[in-house]
Amino acid sequence: MFFRNDAPAGKFARSKLDAAILASVLAMGTLNLLVMADQIGIPKAYAASSCRCAPAGIALA
Repeated sequence: MFFRNDAPAGKFARSKLDAAILASVLAMGTLNLLVMADQIGIPKAYAASSCRCAPAGIALA
């Protein structure tokens, strides 16, 4: 059962809440673009380091 909220709400309080939600969504989108810009940009080449995880004398395949 769903009930309709017929209580009078102040327009100012409603608009402040709407503005806060809109600001948070815009902030999340902006931060997401900032983080993803590093992933989407020009690929970077990293040199692979040599593996020194085996004891001396044991060759890794």
